Amino acid sequence: MRLAILAILLSVSMPLHAACPSANWPLWTTFAERHLQADGRIVDYQSKQQHSTSEGQAYGMFFALIANDRPAFERMLAWTNNKLAGGHLGAELPAWQWNVEQGLLDKNSASDADLWLAYGLIEAGRLWHAPDLIRRGTALKNAIAAEEVVTAAGLGPVLLPGKTGFIKAEGQLRLNPSYSPLPLLRRLAMLDPSGPWSGMAESSTRMIVESTPRGMVADWVGWQSGVGFIADEVSAASGSYDAIRVYLWLGMSDASDPLVKRQSAVLGGPALWLAGHADLPEKIDTIDGSTSGVAPPGFRAAILPYLKMRGDLARYAALRSAAHKQLQAYLRSAAPEMTYYDLVLSLFSFGWSEGRFLFSPQGVLETAWEKTCRSIAKPSP
Repeated sequence: MRLAILAILLSVSMPLHAACPSANWPLWTTFAERHLQADGRIVDYQSKQQHSTSEGQAYGMFFALIANDRPAFERMLAWTNNKLAGGHLGAELPAWQWNVEQGLLDKNSASDADLWLAYGLIEAGRLWHAPDLIRRGTALKNAIAAEEVVTAAGLGPVLLPGKTGFIKAEGQLRLNPSYSPLPLLRRLAMLDPSGPWSGMAESSTRMIVESTPRGMVADWVGWQSGVGFIADEVSAASGSYDAIRVYLWLGMSDASDPLVKRQSAVLGGPALWLAGHADLPEKIDTIDGSTSGVAPPGFRAAILPYLKMRGDLARYAALRSAAHKQLQAYLRSAAPEMTYYDLVLSLFSFGWSEGRFLFSPQGVLETAWEKTCRSIAKPSP
C-alpha cells in the first residue's frame, strides 16, 4: 500500500515533460540537423561571415520549446549565455553577432531577440516546471526594460532596436515595427503590470498605423518629437525582410485583441497585392507603391497566418500548397534556395498553422504537446 501511495505521489509531482516525448516535427528536426551545432549555436550559412546571432538563438530556443526538445533548448541556452552574454545572461543583455573566426562581431544588443529570449525562457520555465528558467527570463525582461526602452515625448514607452545607436538626436529615434510582437508584450504585461509593456503595445501599434499610408509597413521608421513618424534616414520607406514579420506576428496574434484589429485595419496591402499577383515583391516603397524583385520562399510562408486571419481562405490555401511543396523539396534534399531566414519564417508559420502552438489573448503560449501530455497523464475514470 505504501509503495502504491508513493507511486501516485511521484506521478503527481513529476514534471509533465518528464514522461512526454518530443513532438514529431520534421521541419524542426531537419532545421536543427542543418543549422544547430553540437555546441548549441545556430549558424546562418548564407551570411558572408557564417555568423550566429542572438536572433537565431532566440528563435531556435522557441522552436525547441514548441517541439518539447529540452536538450536542444538547454544547449542553445548554454551557448547563448557563455558566448553572447559572458556567462551572465539575464543580468546582461546578449550581444547580437558572433562567428568562429573573430568571436563577438558586434557587442550591441538586438532587442527583438532579447524579447523572444525572455519570453521563451519564462514560458519554458512554466511548461517544463523549471523555476530557474523563469528566474533568468524575468531578469532578462527587467534588463530589457532598463536598457532598451525609452519614453518618447508624445508617444510613450518604445522599444529601441538595441542598447546603443538608435537615439539619433534630441527627440529623434530610429525604430523597427517588427521588433514588438503583440503576444509577447501582452504576456510580459500580464507578468509585470507596472512595467512598460502595455504602453509599448500601444506605441508599436501607433507606429504601424501612423507610418503605413498605403497598407504596407516599412522595415524601419523614424520618430521625431513634435512631428511624429517620419521615413527612416537609411532605408527610406522600403518594406522587405524586416517588415514581413509584422504580418506574420499579426496573423499569429489573437484576433480578439483590440490592437490586432487596429493594425489589421491599416495593413491591407499584402492582401490587395496578392489579389493580382502570385507572390509578394521582395521590396516595396511603402509611400509611392513601387516594387522590385520577387520575394524569397520564406515570404510566402510568412504571409499565411495573415491571410487566414483576414478570412482570405482561397488565397491562403493556394499559397500554403505552394509553400508546402517548397518545404517538402527542402526536407528531401539540400534545396539551396531555402535560406536560414526562409526556414525560420516557415517554422513560425507552419508551426502555427499546423496547430503546434498558439498565443492566448494574454499572450500565454499554448503548445500541442502540452495538451497531449495532459491528456495522457489524466487518470482514467
